[in-house]
Amino acid sequence: SIVISVPNDGEYYLGKQRVAKEQLTEKVDAMLEKIKNEQDRIVYIKSGVGVSYGDVVNVINEVRKLGVDKIGLVADKKKKAGGPAAPATATS
Repeated sequence: SIVISVPNDGEYYLGKQRVAKEQLTEKVDAMLEKIKNEQDRIVYIKSGVGVSYGDVVNVINEVRKLGVDKIGLVADKKKKAGGPAAPATATS
């Protein structure tokens, strides 16, 4: 599988390698060419906490154009604040 990380707006990484947005699709395409097994043609998109949703959607759309159906979204768990807020308990 292929992992695209978007740690910050406008920053794109393929695995550990930083790539320019313009090169993202061709590099992903080249990686997909090497994957012979259909089951392994999965692209995971990992976005940082502060990344705008539009940026992530753009990446998803670009990857879809390459004919990838299986796209996984991985949210970066490193939240700035101390974890999720406790659910509000209803008092009757």
